[in-house]
Amino acid sequence: MSESPFLTSPEYSKMVEGWKEDKTREDAKMGQENKLVYTMSRHVGAREDLDLNKLHNTDFFAVVEEKIKSNKSNRTNPTMVLDVGGGMHLFSNQLRSEFGSKVKVISTGLSKDTSEQARGILEKTKSKIPHIEEVKKELHPDDSKMHSVFQLNKTDEAGAPKAEFDLIVDTYGEQYYGLGGDAVWLEKYLKAIVSKLKSGGVATIYPFGNYGTHSGQKIGESSFQASEVYRILKELEGFCTVEQHREKNSSHATLKLIKK
Repeated sequence: MSESPFLTSPEYSKMVEGWKEDKTREDAKMGQENKLVYTMSRHVGAREDLDLNKLHNTDFFAVVEEKIKSNKSNRTNPTMVLDVGGGMHLFSNQLRSEFGSKVKVISTGLSKDTSEQARGILEKTKSKIPHIEEVKKELHPDDSKMHSVFQLNKTDEAGAPKAEFDLIVDTYGEQYYGLGGDAVWLEKYLKAIVSKLKSGGVATIYPFGNYGTHSGQKIGESSFQASEVYRILKELEGFCTVEQHREKNSSHATLKLIKK
């Protein structure tokens, strides 16, 4: 049996090999250059092209606060957030700092080592960001816990993927870099995301859609056929409300999925 409830054993093995190769490459680049090897610092309140609220057209603190109220969240019943491909995991830190034990944030990442080396650069310069002040090098234990949503292996009593999260956020993360532009994997990824959302839960993914592949990227970007994207989203409408938002003069859209 596969270690992933979403993939067959051969599919999962293929993904694991890819994650290992990507991690090895990024760790080596970080060690050689001793600087950020790609953009890892998106968070709420960053400059315009890095501000998660602006990229997703969403006030994340307001969304989480509303979820906390509706869930009557506390330490034993926290609002659950998943940040997919969290970079330096600054957004995770912001949510924990703002809401304390009323929220539990789990994030995925390509390499914990690369994230901590990058945070170490900010620590040396005494960099500050809103809500958490100075950045510390060490990651929270729930950050970079795994490489992928496909590794979220909790299941319910029937053996189906357990619906765990109130909010899932992916910003230039696994959807953009980790699927190889293959619509088959896009479908698996989006169905995994939806299956992990609680009823009423929200997933927001940016950028989403059909965009070109650029040379020189650390991992190949995705370029899905528009017809395949349309088909997949139509299928998902049976399980969730599907919304797409695109800013004027932007080639990138935000995909929002609200679980029924």
